[in-house]
Amino acid sequence: MCPIQLNFLTSQPMHKWFILCPILLLDQAVVSGQQMRLISGSVTVAEGTTVTLEGPLEWTIDPGATVVNNGLISLGETARIFEPVGGPITGAGTETAVLTAIVPYSNEEPGNLGLDLSSSSGPSPITVVRGHIPREFPEGDSSIGRWFELRSGPMVNGSIDVVLTYDPSELYGLPPGNLSLFSSGDMTGPWSLMASAPDVGSNSVSGSWFQPGGYITAFDMDAPTPVPTLVVQNGFNVFPTVVNDVVHVVALDHQPIESLELFDGIGRTVPVDPIRSGVDHVQVVLPGLGTGAYFLRLNNQHVFKLRVL
Repeated sequence: MCPIQLNFLTSQPMHKWFILCPILLLDQAVVSGQQMRLISGSVTVAEGTTVTLEGPLEWTIDPGATVVNNGLISLGETARIFEPVGGPITGAGTETAVLTAIVPYSNEEPGNLGLDLSSSSGPSPITVVRGHIPREFPEGDSSIGRWFELRSGPMVNGSIDVVLTYDPSELYGLPPGNLSLFSSGDMTGPWSLMASAPDVGSNSVSGSWFQPGGYITAFDMDAPTPVPTLVVQNGFNVFPTVVNDVVHVVALDHQPIESLELFDGIGRTVPVDPIRSGVDHVQVVLPGLGTGAYFLRLNNQHVFKLRVL
């Protein structure tokens, strides 16, 4: 029904009430100030629309109010969004925020969008982009309904520790205790498993992103296990991935195996015999591991999931 009243409250002396249809039809909307609150109603940012929040603004969306973003909400360097549990922003659009912290930085969460960043070596600045449409593996398994893209300058060596926080409504039936982070250089994949650990109590998954850039989201860590084609990735073949004692690693694209590390399901290092750098085939003898999920990291960046029986 139109028109409706969108109840924005600000801490500034009288700003006017907005009487709008549920869809914002502006080509460019700019809001500035200190506090803004959507008490009730629904705001839809239309496709092709940019809403810019300028300055140290905090936008609180109350429970029961909804924001559907099919365009772009730009938070800049200082604005932040506070979303109710069970009612995050949805839609086909994106929200962006910029991190300008000086290296090293710790527990920085640009825009309060749900991606916590810590690094001793950068990069900075970083533009963080958040979207809401689940990503998919080739066989159809979906991610949670939240993904991020990092846009920054080149980073040859180093990593960022990340904590991806999601809303429970974005799980779409995925078991929260079985989530793992995956990264990709392209929104459509292929997706590479990252050594990470879920925290069900805080609705989050944490891990280290080596040479960060591109896209990150969370899938069920068991989703790729029954698909043999996913074992070949980033120029390497790892087999078998359901294993008792020995795993073979083969370099396929003239990219030698320089380093190899093994982690358990919560990210702890598992000792394995050292390898000779620069080879194209390694046989990894597993040291009597207990049943469960493990992660094999090659050349400090490519991660493969193993399940030990």
